[in-house]
Amino acid sequence: MPVFKTELGKLAINICMDNAYSETARLAAVAGADILAFPTNSSAQAIAALPARAMQNGFYIVSANRSNTENGFHMIGASAIWSPTGKKLAEAPLITKPEDDVSKTTITYASIDPKQYDNENKRRLKERRPELYQDLMLHVAPWDYTASTKPKHVSALTLQYEPVPGDKKANESKIENLIRKKIGSARDKEKAMHLVVLPELSVTGPSELLHVNKMASYGESVNGQTTQFMKKLASEYNTAIVYGLIEKSGEKLYNTAILLNKNGKIDGKYRQTQLSSYDKKWATPGDQLNVFTDNNLGKVGLMIGNDVNFPEISSVLSV
Repeated sequence: MPVFKTELGKLAINICMDNAYSETARLAAVAGADILAFPTNSSAQAIAALPARAMQNGFYIVSANRSNTENGFHMIGASAIWSPTGKKLAEAPLITKPEDDVSKTTITYASIDPKQYDNENKRRLKERRPELYQDLMLHVAPWDYTASTKPKHVSALTLQYEPVPGDKKANESKIENLIRKKIGSARDKEKAMHLVVLPELSVTGPSELLHVNKMASYGESVNGQTTQFMKKLASEYNTAIVYGLIEKSGEKLYNTAILLNKNGKIDGKYRQTQLSSYDKKWATPGDQLNVFTDNNLGKVGLMIGNDVNFPEISSVLSV
């Protein structure tokens, strides 16, 4: 993945299908790229992740796509320039239908500021943890002797609500009311719900809303109050639940997510490995990336919040 030094800055190139793999852009970033040039003939997949690639790696992306149809393959245009924060600076028209093809040249302009080559997202690359990424090198594809080719249908519900900072009881009430309303509605239509996913730190609210010196007072064991509450919901509504809590283990605190199966049994626990700048003030990072098996869901990986800035994590879970 070469990076070229030019008078414009350090340039790298990805082409079309390269973007289906986060590693290609990441290799360019760790080699110091300021701009990623991205020529493509895309029907959507290759360009869909560009804002994430720009943000995760802290570089500009200049993307050029076609906007016509050739041999039945329709390319959607939407050539664009993205900033190191994932902001769209300019974009050509999105052509969703072949009958709207644009078979002429379109030029899209935006200004690239070399002062932005040094930015927070690029500096975050120094927080990468290569010791956790070995499976990316050791495995070409998922490898599991016990895997089944039988598909699973999973109905999932993701809950979004404004938490009351630090008030576990109030947030438990919000969660229970939402689940009762949504799963009850699904039951009325004779639909089963297999998985409910709650926000990070589900019953306290995000740590930014809490006083850092009081974090220990919100800490609890994995089998503490929050898990007992979630077990009740899992059993009552016959669904798996993913939820987050401030885990206290000895003298240490962790930003933790739990996978609870429909029978109220813990199938998996994940301690966030890539802490945000605020969470570093109180939490200890975890050191494992695991995939957990739930007989009804299949294989489940867990990520939390700031982890999304490190695409290596999802790639490890994938393999």
